[in-house]
Amino acid sequence: MFCPSCGTQTVSKQKYCRACGMELAPVAALVDSRRIPPESFKPAKSDREITFRAVKAITAGVFLFFLGAIVSLAGRRVFLREDITTAGVFLLFFGLILIVFAFFQGLWGKTMPQPTGRTEATTQPDLNPLAARALPATIPSVTESTTRIIEEDSKDSCDRQPS
Repeated sequence: MFCPSCGTQTVSKQKYCRACGMELAPVAALVDSRRIPPESFKPAKSDREITFRAVKAITAGVFLFFLGAIVSLAGRRVFLREDITTAGVFLLFFGLILIVFAFFQGLWGKTMPQPTGRTEATTQPDLNPLAARALPATIPSVTESTTRIIEEDSKDSCDRQPS
């Protein structure tokens, strides 16, 4: 996660930003509430996958179309039964419908915009260029300033003592 105030990368368990001091708990709660669970994310299908699926369905449709044509013609001449001819006609029409459906599904799948997953976070590179220059090169510690105050007090007390 990145601090929304200064852009510094932070650990999700941090309560405050180490660079600017902003409270991160509400931001982390908001990010967690908006996070999409990984199992609900479906990666976009490639053109190759869409084409393969459409070709597979069209092949099945062509097979059913020709099987229906053969059964409908053979049912009347070979078996001399009208119900086999009717079943063949149904197979023929089902194959035709499958071919048309697969063709349009393939076209529709390729023309629809595919959702893309975020590969990396987009951040603004220069959030506040003055803030980076405003910080001193080294930040003095608390003990340094305390030691300096004590040294100044001890010099003043040495200067005040009569000899």
